Amino acid sequence: MDKIQSIQEDEYAFPYHHLVSINPFSETSHLWWGYKYAAYIEKILLTLKNKEFQSIVDIGCGDGKLTYELAKMFPSKYIEGTDYSEKSLMYARAWSN
Repeated sequence: MDKIQSIQEDEYAFPYHHLVSINPFSETSHLWWGYKYAAYIEKILLTLKNKEFQSIVDIGCGDGKLTYELAKMFPSKYIEGTDYSEKSLMYARAWSN
């Protein structure tokens, strides 16, 4: 793991991306960037809604928030998240069930 990856790994103390709710929208006072983050996810979901696809691989999924939202919106599709960080994948697995 290089220095930049190590810094990112240290950020995975809590799966904070999951504090932002997409539908209905909600942000906590701790997430000043919550609106922007929710807008990014919503843009991806709305773009994919009109596309034909069978599967999506979320490379660098972090704590899995986008992967989780994709799986909720497209339950009949194969959605998979992957990340180099085992800690982030642990959070993704815990929050996806």
